[in-house]
Amino acid sequence: MKFGNFRWALIVVMMALVALARPAVGAQKEDAEKRASEAYKKAYQLLLDREYEKAREQFAQFVKDYSKTRWYDDARYWYCYALENSTTSMEKAFESYYELVREFDRTREHAQSEWRDEAAERAVLLAKKLAKTNPKYRAYIEELSQSQEDEITASVVMALLESGEVETILEILDTTDNPEVRRLAVYALQDCDSPKCNEKLVEIARGDRDPEMRRYAVYALADRGEDADVVRLLTSLLESETDPEIRRLAVFTIAESEDPAVASTLIDIALNDKDPETARAAAFGLSEVDDPAVTPALERLVKEARDPEVKKAALYALVERGDVTVLPTLERIAMAGESQELSQAATWAIAEMKGDPAAATALAKIFKSSKDIEVRKAALYGLAETDGKVSVELMKEAALTADNEELARAALFALSNAVDDEQAAPLILEVYRKTPFTDVRTAALHVLLETEGEAALPVISTVLESEPDPDLRVAAVMALDGTTDEDAAVKILARVAKNDPSSKVRRVAVQVLGQIRTEAAREALLEILKDRSAEKKGDRE
Repeated sequence: MKFGNFRWALIVVMMALVALARPAVGAQKEDAEKRASEAYKKAYQLLLDREYEKAREQFAQFVKDYSKTRWYDDARYWYCYALENSTTSMEKAFESYYELVREFDRTREHAQSEWRDEAAERAVLLAKKLAKTNPKYRAYIEELSQSQEDEITASVVMALLESGEVETILEILDTTDNPEVRRLAVYALQDCDSPKCNEKLVEIARGDRDPEMRRYAVYALADRGEDADVVRLLTSLLESETDPEIRRLAVFTIAESEDPAVASTLIDIALNDKDPETARAAAFGLSEVDDPAVTPALERLVKEARDPEVKKAALYALVERGDVTVLPTLERIAMAGESQELSQAATWAIAEMKGDPAAATALAKIFKSSKDIEVRKAALYGLAETDGKVSVELMKEAALTADNEELARAALFALSNAVDDEQAAPLILEVYRKTPFTDVRTAALHVLLETEGEAALPVISTVLESEPDPDLRVAAVMALDGTTDEDAAVKILARVAKNDPSSKVRRVAVQVLGQIRTEAAREALLEILKDRSAEKKGDRE
């Protein structure tokens, strides 16, 4: 029996609601696409008919109304083209194309559009004509032409990449100033196995004037993190690097190498780095390093790290290492009460040691000794993941005797998760009967109503006989809908439909009987109808 079933039930309901809404949303989207398509065709036909002014107006309206559609780039360009052919002002036409280029360069989704390059070419042609009488357009020619040259150079770089011309790529990195081309060249070195490539990437990562280039170089090196030379290069880079993003990436890369030689570097960073995220990355990265010095270093981190997140990372790293010797350390942290968050993290870390009897013993001790409700709840849920009669008895006792309603409810749910339905039913039923808390009693009932197998019907029958709350009895009746033992369910429902003091409960029992398509259910309904008729006749007499 899993209390998580409630969550799944909620998810199912939400998914059903989404599914119901989906056809309407889909229909609206399809209708919008259709309208956009028709508007684009109308404007484009005006262009073909050389009705340039009308086409310009239609494309302007399209750009305004349908900016999120697949025709936007096309419409944006054809607006400029229609304007060029409907105005006598070359300045206006140039500005239109130039603004398109700037807009597409600013927005990632349009930056690679073919229409951006077409607009740049038209703008250059117009600028050359305008420059004859106005020198200011010469700067535009140089700017836009450089953009076009960059595209060509980038294509050359990619072609060289495909051909494996490593020496040429290295030469480009040494001679070009174009940022985009240099980044492409770094990308080209990503799959290069030559030591020269590694050296060039480290050289860029260490001292390039462009911070973005330095990050690209480290990303490229990170893809070869299992290479011992790369690990050494990145480790040496950490000695001088100040950029937090580069340091974090280098830390992750050397940690994944599982090279024992990096342990001292990671320990030092985890203990002393000024950037908490980098220190946390180093702490967690230590979980992958095969070095006996790591475990005591992580324990030291848990004690001495300034940042709570670093302490938590060290905790989880200890667990990831699978070292059972750290259990006393985790237990001590859980009960120390330094902070609720840290104590919870230590408790959950112990809970991850599934199947270890010592972990169950530690969780029980934490539950009994801690003064923090959240930590005690974490211990209970951790116990639910362990096997053993002692854990079950402790959860049952907590559900019955805890002086805090929230803790008692957590114990109930943990208990329901710890054992299967057949074992859980009598335990949850006892909690249902004896708990002093209304919310716990209600929660126990809902857990009981999810019971499956042979234990289900006796539990529901007991609830219907003893539960004073009519709404909870309604829930019990509805739990009989769809049961596999229909004959037994019919007997219970017939009794409730005749004898329950609440008319609402009786009415629901009749409705559920009507859902059971058996001869016994039909006879029960006829018997109820006969009894009702006799009652009315007696009342009249």
